[in-house]
Amino acid sequence: MRIAVLSDVHGNCFALETVAADVKNKGLDSIVCNGDMIQSGPQPHETVQLLRDMKCPIVLGNSAAWLLTGVETDAHLISEERRKKLDTVRDWSLNQLTGEDRAFINSFQSTVTIELGHGRTLLAFHGSPTSFDQVLLPSTPEDEFQDILKRGSMPTPCDRPGGGLLPGGNPAMWDAVLADRDKFQAWDPADALFVDAINDIETNIAQVVAYLEKSQKP
Repeated sequence: MRIAVLSDVHGNCFALETVAADVKNKGLDSIVCNGDMIQSGPQPHETVQLLRDMKCPIVLGNSAAWLLTGVETDAHLISEERRKKLDTVRDWSLNQLTGEDRAFINSFQSTVTIELGHGRTLLAFHGSPTSFDQVLLPSTPEDEFQDILKRGSMPTPCDRPGGGLLPGGNPAMWDAVLADRDKFQAWDPADALFVDAINDIETNIAQVVAYLEKSQKP
């Protein structure tokens, strides 16, 4: 099974359309969205509409949670000036969304489990399985990695060949996922094929700018 993993579209529906078309052309089996799909871009409503039409599982990222609640989980890292700008953009984004849009976003899950067949399972998350603010890297110490899993919903112990899980919180991309391990698929980014939506998929940057200007997003 080959699965496209997309994340961090941030309300750029044009980019999402471009990547989704590329995924379709390459004949991948399904899509999972790994979080931060809507907030901060010029097309939050349009992005929600497309995601609904795609009918794919979607992980809840930190920006979507903040969009709905206004609760910033890493507020101590943000200056007051930056906070005001973010709040202005959040208010604008909320005004673009319908009640149905917000309900749809509220249905996103903190983790998404995908059955790959042959007893194998893929766990998608944004940040880590236990927190979208936590970052797991191939360099994360093994004892810390296993401790995170014990506090999460993944079965333990979990094999991690080469270090790293399926990464959460990456630029919009497609990823041909070929699972070959038992239980939850442990993933080393060095073994994956990543294609950045902007740098490696042909797109019209002028059109992106045009959408931004048309939206009058602050």
